[in-house]
Amino acid sequence: GKLATEHVYEVDPVVAPPPAPGGFRVNGLVELLALGDGSFLALERSFTLGVGNSIRLYLVSTEGADDVSRFASLEGRQGITPVSKRLLLDFDDLGVTPDNVEGMVFGPLLDDGRRTLVLISDDNFNPEYQTTQIFAFAIGEAVGGPASIQGAGHRSPLAESWRFGVTGVVTAVEPDERRRALWMQATTGDGDEATSEGLRVSLARLQVAVEAGDRVSVDGRVVEAGRPGSLPVTEIDAYRVAVVERGIDLPDPVEIGGGGRPVPAGIDDDGLEHFEPLDDAIDLYESLEGARVRVDRAVVTGPTTRFGTLTVAIDGGDGVTTERGGLLLRPEDPNSERLVIDGALIGGLPDALVGQPLAAPVTGVLDYAFGSYRLIATEEIWLAELPSRPPRDTFPLRSDRLVVLTYNLWNLDAGDADERFSSLGAQIAAQIPDIVALQEIQDDTGTEDDGTVTAEATLERLVEAIAADGGPSYDVLQFDPVNNADGGAPGGNIRVVFLYDPARVRLAKDSRLGDDNPRRLFETSAAFRANAETGYESTRKPLAAEFEFGGRRIVAINVHLKSKRGDDRYFGDRQPPVWNTETQRVAQVEEIGGLISAWLEQDPRALVLVLGDFNEHEFRRPMRRLTEGIGLTNLIDRVPVESRYTYNFAGNSQVLDHILVSPALAEAHAAVEVLHLNADLPDSRRASDHDAVRAAFDLAAPLD
Repeated sequence: GKLATEHVYEVDPVVAPPPAPGGFRVNGLVELLALGDGSFLALERSFTLGVGNSIRLYLVSTEGADDVSRFASLEGRQGITPVSKRLLLDFDDLGVTPDNVEGMVFGPLLDDGRRTLVLISDDNFNPEYQTTQIFAFAIGEAVGGPASIQGAGHRSPLAESWRFGVTGVVTAVEPDERRRALWMQATTGDGDEATSEGLRVSLARLQVAVEAGDRVSVDGRVVEAGRPGSLPVTEIDAYRVAVVERGIDLPDPVEIGGGGRPVPAGIDDDGLEHFEPLDDAIDLYESLEGARVRVDRAVVTGPTTRFGTLTVAIDGGDGVTTERGGLLLRPEDPNSERLVIDGALIGGLPDALVGQPLAAPVTGVLDYAFGSYRLIATEEIWLAELPSRPPRDTFPLRSDRLVVLTYNLWNLDAGDADERFSSLGAQIAAQIPDIVALQEIQDDTGTEDDGTVTAEATLERLVEAIAADGGPSYDVLQFDPVNNADGGAPGGNIRVVFLYDPARVRLAKDSRLGDDNPRRLFETSAAFRANAETGYESTRKPLAAEFEFGGRRIVAINVHLKSKRGDDRYFGDRQPPVWNTETQRVAQVEEIGGLISAWLEQDPRALVLVLGDFNEHEFRRPMRRLTEGIGLTNLIDRVPVESRYTYNFAGNSQVLDHILVSPALAEAHAAVEVLHLNADLPDSRRASDHDAVRAAFDLAAPLD
């Protein structure tokens, strides 16, 4: 019943300013519970008129605090040490709107030994505007290492719980202010290879100076962070990080591949129902999430991107390899041995080409982002020389052959650099195509959403660049889309375009397209327009034109079908992945196929070709619908398997660009090849992100 000691308690500032100047605001200590040994639970409530309440629970200690009981007043006194406070819980994290919470009491013990803590609000006899709220929590000594938090699975068994005093050695620090974090790892393992000894710690709430080799103690809430469609990353949302010791040796990295843990051949075989790191690659990588790892004998299968990443195949990969040493995406093999390397912590990555071996092991921490597991490198990356490979033969050009080319130009617009136009011009001129089908031509102001839809300046610069490098002086066929009605980047107004050499071909008169030659197809078709019920998006409308070459007529349809944006990732949270966008592409090829079928019924010997960016692999349903259902021939199938790719995504070389032909044109087909101009190169050296496809047909002598 007597005063023992008296201490200063500093309340936080008011959390939110009032909307109106001079409005009422206050923050105070509304309840205190003794824990013994000079420790307390403290409840602070901040209230701002027009904003509401903000409630925070602190752990308070009087250890080291000055006893001020001998002072009659604190006025004018400096250097007084207050009690220490450690945030345990911010009610803003609970997803509820707290009212006038100000009562706090311990409740009964739970069966697991923890105690209940009950909080209650005061409605101030004002039920019209306030409510009575009761919150109940379980409290206890929440400790445990990274392995117990990670658990044997893709989600933590302790998610949403609070952990205090989690210790480990810092293995890496993310300095980016937008993603501030550290990775920590236990110095001794739990003996279970299914549970990772590493853990990511978010520093979003803190400003703390830590570096690799620091032993830290972390308090915070266990959360599963991630985007829809992606696997979650287990991390601690830290409220306190204390450096306990410095200069600790880092744990030895776990080797993946080589003589270490082998990568299973398949990504997943049980819909994520069972956690089997020995059988499923997605589980193997998860069992190392946050841990320090090393990869030996890696070969680049995805070149360096503008985002500071590249993709490697562990042990060089065991799938079907391309002529440049990449990995081909096959229907039965998505290449589970691929791993993204992120250079954010080492100042970036060297420009790596597909097929280039790494000269030394890569060491870093294993993380997950954007649908892929990635090794965040903590040591410099070294590249070996590219293996020498014999040049591939290309087919000869002859004046009596009709040559066509399809090429996606990666959002080309008039504001792009002269070097890019020069490079594209040289690439196209070297092939001397009679007809060029282009995709992703933006309007003249690019992604500036200013209502501009014309691409006149963009195409004028391109045609001039081709001619300047010795190519033909092409005529242009295209239609401006309605502003922001054809998909692509907002404001960009991408469209498909034909270029043709008037010295070699000309537009046909009395075309089977009717009076409109060329013509935009399917302007009102539901397959090419946005629809909330079906989930369809507005996409580019195909462009059709009928040409004459050597007295023969050829109808060409230039397409750029719905993109794959919205499909599941191979390492996503749904196994097996679902290709959500495929349904719209099927609907689009049904429209295209129906039109071609009608032409072929009238004239089975009609010469028809469909070419462009189909955003689809040769073995999937939309392409099979055109070949097996309509009877077209996909010339991509005649390309040697090791050269059969036009695009590289996350280390998988794959086909998105195709040339399909009617039966009569298939008979006249002379040659086809994929021109590997870009897909194997780093972004810094690319003119586009697609390769071009070129085909030649023996038809007749050219026009005079």
